[in-house]
Amino acid sequence: MSDKLTQPRNNHLSFSLELFPPKTDKGVKNLLRQLPLVEDIQPRTVCITSGAGGTGNNRTLSTIRTIQSHTNIPPTAHLTCVANEKNEIQDSLNEYAQEGIYRIVALRGDPNEQDPLPPPTDSYGDAAALVQGIRNRSDGDLFHISVAGYPEVHPKAQSRKSDLLNLKRKVDEGADLILTQFFFEPEIYLQFVEATENLTIDVPIVPGIIVISDFPRISRFAAKCGATIPKWITDRFTNFDADSKDTTSLAKQIAIQQCSKLIENGVRTFHFYTLNQLDLIAGICETLQSEHAPTTEDCTSS
Repeated sequence: MSDKLTQPRNNHLSFSLELFPPKTDKGVKNLLRQLPLVEDIQPRTVCITSGAGGTGNNRTLSTIRTIQSHTNIPPTAHLTCVANEKNEIQDSLNEYAQEGIYRIVALRGDPNEQDPLPPPTDSYGDAAALVQGIRNRSDGDLFHISVAGYPEVHPKAQSRKSDLLNLKRKVDEGADLILTQFFFEPEIYLQFVEATENLTIDVPIVPGIIVISDFPRISRFAAKCGATIPKWITDRFTNFDADSKDTTSLAKQIAIQQCSKLIENGVRTFHFYTLNQLDLIAGICETLQSEHAPTTEDCTSS
């Protein structure tokens, strides 16, 4: 398979975990309770999201500081640009750089519908321009920049072709890594990787995984971002209560099955959208690490 399926050098499985900044003291305590479980799986990074319309960036940084003070896990900050002036974005980058945070997920983002503001007069406008704005800094080469890819096409894209060309722009401007939107059929990801190869997009493409721990909630997310939930998955959740142990067990089973099929096709690196359920995700990662540990031959040949 392609090098873009991201093979860690030692051939062990590698995970990044995405979470949102807690909004309450209870949420912070819950995060701190779960962090030791996350350390056990040794993720390559924990990504902290920012709010719609550029809100919540202060919580992004404060959450990163919390994680840094309690773990050795490298943090990654989400940075959105659609609702911010360029100087505001650069101020955020300055602040991250002062903290030694050079891992960034560069995103266009969405306007804040709950608190609409006039559009900025001088914004980066899209993720490709944001990547360029990061790379053009005097310290731009220090940043590791991830961008988003959509295996089933961004819902606002005019076509699959235009969506792929936009992704290529982001890579051509200097993105290091592509994190995909979540999907549920491994073939969707593999076909997406093949399509990027035809456009000579040559950076690693990490599959995004979400665990269906709350089927109604995930269904809403999927509809919003253009991800298809197959009928066979919908049918399996039909007879389960949303909060039951059976639902959690089924969600774990489906996620492990999905990842295992990707591993069979050469994938060794995954990005989990955790919804701050780090204990659930850590358990899944531990199972995958146990079931797909590299053989002695794998390690010596890597």
